[in-house]
Order: sequence, then structure tokens, then C-alpha cells
Amino acid sequence: MYSLCLLLVFCIGYYVLSKYYPLEVKDHIYFGIFISVYSIIIYIYNYEKELIYKMFSNINEIHKKPLYDISLFQTNEIANSIKTYNSASNFKYNVYQAQQHRCYKCMNYIVEDDLPSLQFQYKIPFGRGGENTPENLMILCPSCQKFLS
Repeated sequence: MYSLCLLLVFCIGYYVLSKYYPLEVKDHIYFGIFISVYSIIIYIYNYEKELIYKMFSNINEIHKKPLYDISLFQTNEIANSIKTYNSASNFKYNVYQAQQHRCYKCMNYIVEDDLPSLQFQYKIPFGRGGENTPENLMILCPSCQKFLS
């Protein structure tokens, strides 16, 4: 109800303003567009609360997703070709999946086609007390590998 009263105040204020200070046609058009948009927003806010809830929850879900989602680019052919890897490649793919298809250092996505050419790196090198366990292994993107070499 408050929003309708505010809309009425806007209209009365605009009428008084246009009566004492002549306005151009474009000002009338802009005010008409403003009133139309404001009326639509009032209607949606008062009668379509479920729509607003769904819209904002979708915006929140989209905000939580990473900027580039590599799952959109993966096809069934790639998934089937993964089964043909040997055991070392399977292990590499498992580490790749554990890292959520991202580089361990820069968090950029690693394309699955580059996976055979990538090498393991140790998170904590042996010289600093690192262990030879899968939890101590990481896969880096080609840029980070060149940087660490």
C-alpha cells in the first residue's frame, strides 16, 4: 500500500512541476516509462513473490558456480576414452578429478586433452619432508609447470 501511495505522490508532484515549469515531450515520455516500470515492479513484488524468490535463488546459485564450467565442454566420447587409459593415466585422472579439473596453483581449468602431457608435482618436496603419497601429488597447468621449472 505504501508503494501505491508513493506512486500517487510521484504523479501529483510531476503534475504540479509540469504545471509551473513547462517540460519537453521527452520528459513526459521518460516519466511515463518510469511510472510503467514502477507499476510493474509493484505488481511483481506484491503478487509474484514466488517468482522473485526463484529469481534471486537462481542468481545466488549462478554466483556460486565457477566462472568457467568445464563440464559443459565434456562429451560422452571423452568419458568413454578415459576408460581406455592405462593404470598410470587412471591414477592421473583420479588426481585430476580430486582437484576438480583445476590447476593446483592458479585454479584455472585444465582441459582434459592436455592431461596426458602433464606431469605430477609434489606439494611438499621430498627434501622438505614430503611423502610419496597420492595426497602429496598435484597436477599443474602448463603455465604453472613452466614457471616452476
